[in-house]
Amino acid sequence: MANIAVATLLDKFPVSANPKDFINTSFGELPRGTITEISGVRSTGRTALIHSILALATTQEETCAVIDCADTFDPASATKNGIHLERLLWVRCGTRPERAMKAADWILHAGGFGVVVLDLCGIAPEILRRIPLSWWYRFRRAIENTRTVLAIVADQPLTGSCAARVLVTERARPIWSGSKLVPLLAAFEMKIVSRKPAQAAPTLISAKHAG
Repeated sequence: MANIAVATLLDKFPVSANPKDFINTSFGELPRGTITEISGVRSTGRTALIHSILALATTQEETCAVIDCADTFDPASATKNGIHLERLLWVRCGTRPERAMKAADWILHAGGFGVVVLDLCGIAPEILRRIPLSWWYRFRRAIENTRTVLAIVADQPLTGSCAARVLVTERARPIWSGSKLVPLLAAFEMKIVSRKPAQAAPTLISAKHAG
C-alpha cells in the first residue's frame, strides 16, 4: 500500500528540477542528498521549524513526505503555516518506531522526494536508543547523489556522525503585544543552534501564537 501511495503521488507531482544543491532557509542552507538532524525538547519550535522547511519546499512545487511516528502531525496547522498538502505524503505510524523506520526506508529508496521528514518526537528515550545506528547509515547511503533532504526530528540527537547538519532548538522568549494593562501573547521567539557545522551565534526566529 505504501509503495502504491508513493508511486501515485510522484506520478502526479514529480520532484522539481531545482538546480540548487541546497534548500536555502532563514536559518541556513540544508544540503541536498544529506541528513539534517533537528533535536530539542517540547515547545522549543521543532514543529515550526519543520513546517517552515516543508512550506518552502512545497511552495517550490517539490513533492515531500512526513513519516509521523507519534501521529501528531496536524494538517490544519500545516496549511496555516503554508504547506501545500496536495504535495505531501503523510504516513501515520501509530507510535511504533519500527514502522516509521521501514516507511522511511521505502520512501527514500523510492526516490523523487524533495524533503522527507522522519518525526520521532514524543517517543520514549529508551525506545529511541534501541534504534540501530545502521539505520542512519542506510538512510545516508539511500539519498547520496539525490536531491532529497532527510530531516530527522526528535527529542534527542540520534544519528551520530551521519548527519551533515545538526540543529538544536531552544526556548528563547515570548513576544507580547497590546498594552501594559492588557498584554497579549503575539509570538514566541525560538533559538536555533547549529552544532554541525558549529556556529558561534544562534539564529533567532519567531512563530505567531495560534491562540
